[in-house]
Amino acid sequence: MSREDPQLRVRIPAGLKADLEEKAKENMRTLTAEIVDRLETTLNQDALVQDSNGYNEFVSLYENMADEATYWKEKYEREYALDYADANKDELRSAVERLREVLNLPPKK
Repeated sequence: MSREDPQLRVRIPAGLKADLEEKAKENMRTLTAEIVDRLETTLNQDALVQDSNGYNEFVSLYENMADEATYWKEKYEREYALDYADANKDELRSAVERLREVLNLPPKK
């Protein structure tokens, strides 16, 4: 950006300005550079999804991907548990029989 770029005065809530200043500091850039980067990013998102609400589209896509990742993780854990049980069925069967003996339960038929 140069000093010849147009200037724009806008009013924003004090809390939003403070948040942007904090993010600018974290990203080691000026408040103006932070605001310009964020505006350019949302315009790029709009262009990618061909919708003027690109940011919300990306949030929705992210949430769907997170839900899908949770589904696959849970499925993997269930499948792995079944694989473990199958691979160790004799040991598990022996442990159950030993518990039945300790608890004085009749043998399972």
